[in-house]
Amino acid sequence: MLIPNRMEIAIALLATWRVALRDRAAAWMLDDSVAGVWKSFFVAVLIAPLYVLISVIRSYLDQPPQDAVAVAAIETASYMAGWLVWPVISHEIARFFSVRNAWRRYVVAYNWSHVWIMLLQLPLLALSQSGLVSAESGGFVMVLTVLMVLAYRFLLAHDVLGIDRFAAMGVAFLDFVLSIAWSLMVLRLVAPYSALPEVSGG
Repeated sequence: MLIPNRMEIAIALLATWRVALRDRAAAWMLDDSVAGVWKSFFVAVLIAPLYVLISVIRSYLDQPPQDAVAVAAIETASYMAGWLVWPVISHEIARFFSVRNAWRRYVVAYNWSHVWIMLLQLPLLALSQSGLVSAESGGFVMVLTVLMVLAYRFLLAHDVLGIDRFAAMGVAFLDFVLSIAWSLMVLRLVAPYSALPEVSGG
């Protein structure tokens, strides 16, 4: 894995923040070279501690796993593999819509956007799990989080990949559905090693 320097990280974060603010020119700040694409996967390392924290809060805080080593191994492997799923799928989406020239820039923006999404999710998740708000308010917070993430994914597909509005909505929704499916798969894998109830088949 290629490692970006501090300036490259700062530029990538600034650009993806500006994309969220509907600055379409911001995407051109991103390094969409082959090296830039590989460097963007460094985000997986950068936010790994936050991912662990969110996983513990969401799934294991109240019920620690019975076999922590096995659960950690499965969570780690799925986390690493998960970073490759959407770039591969989005390549085919870019090919279908004849925007392959924008695919590398989109992947770079998509990967770096995880930093902002993680920073959004963590405090909202902590608030909903803290007991300081009612169950209804906590549910509203989680729905609001999902809607904000969907909106961001829409902007990435529309403003960075360059597909039309309706297609971008479909891409954002597909990304969301696949992320849910991936999470359910991980839950099924860790169920035999944890105190969590197994996910029923269907």
